[in-house]
Amino acid sequence: MDGRIALRDAVRIPVRNMAIVQPEQSEPGRADPQGASPVTPESSLANYQADAGPGLLELTWRNLSDIVFRIHVEGEGVYRFVEGNPAYYAGTQLTPEQAVGRELRELVPASSMATVQPRIVEAIRCCCTQRWEQVSDYPSGRKIAHVTLTPVCDEQGKCTDLVAVVHDITELKAREQQLERANAELEQVLAERSRLDETIRSNEERLNFALEGTGEGVWDWRVDEKKILYSTQWKQVLGLPPEFAGDELEDWLSRVSPEDLPGLMERMEACLDSTTKVCSHECRMRHASGKLIWVRLRGSVVERTEGGAARRMVGTIVDITDNVEL
Repeated sequence: MDGRIALRDAVRIPVRNMAIVQPEQSEPGRADPQGASPVTPESSLANYQADAGPGLLELTWRNLSDIVFRIHVEGEGVYRFVEGNPAYYAGTQLTPEQAVGRELRELVPASSMATVQPRIVEAIRCCCTQRWEQVSDYPSGRKIAHVTLTPVCDEQGKCTDLVAVVHDITELKAREQQLERANAELEQVLAERSRLDETIRSNEERLNFALEGTGEGVWDWRVDEKKILYSTQWKQVLGLPPEFAGDELEDWLSRVSPEDLPGLMERMEACLDSTTKVCSHECRMRHASGKLIWVRLRGSVVERTEGGAARRMVGTIVDITDNVEL
């Protein structure tokens, strides 16, 4: 045995580059305690080859989804294609007649060779594996792949062949790019939403400031969320403390005089249904002190869904008790 293992009866890898696991009680060159033959790297390798057989290697070679090919190092800068597995020809849309025997620079696009050449030189120089991501344009289209280039060296450390394994990540990269674009679009939408929210908040603050100067409080009914928010002035009109947090519509309607409630609901529903643009109604509401006060409520729908349903209604409240009693 010459101390090398055959890869598909062509590429031969030196035993010294292989890690062979030995039983703990056995050492290379030493007889087994039970009287078996000495265990050596060569005998372990021979046993492996006998167990695996050429059929296993052939089956693996033909069914690998990754591209695998071998090139022979003929001299400085001269690398000749020797063979490729079926995945190579399927991926490049070349035939064995078009590839075997040709120099690598004839098979690899010039733009890609500029990246491949330095990797080959380094693999030959250090007799060590090189890995990188490669973009190449073939007749079948652009391919992006992760390339592993392994040198095959003789006992003197001279590189005689190179075995390349190419894992296609074109679809993976496409999905990554789609995800990046989707994330960028989402960030843009969120940024726009944030700017819009800030504009709305700023406008609402100015509106509240202006209305509170006239004694009017503001209510903001998020119809789809079934929540309602009140300004500080709204709470003051009804004698409620600033920390009042009743955010259900019922918290408000329960304060309306039962005699006035049907008329208020009728006007609010007309506004929600787009029958009227503005809801305006005078009614009595219970003050925190227990007394009834007269208020004027005004509101309108400021936001609707694509189907036309009311999503948000904003309005004001003002105490008109003194005017009514007069």
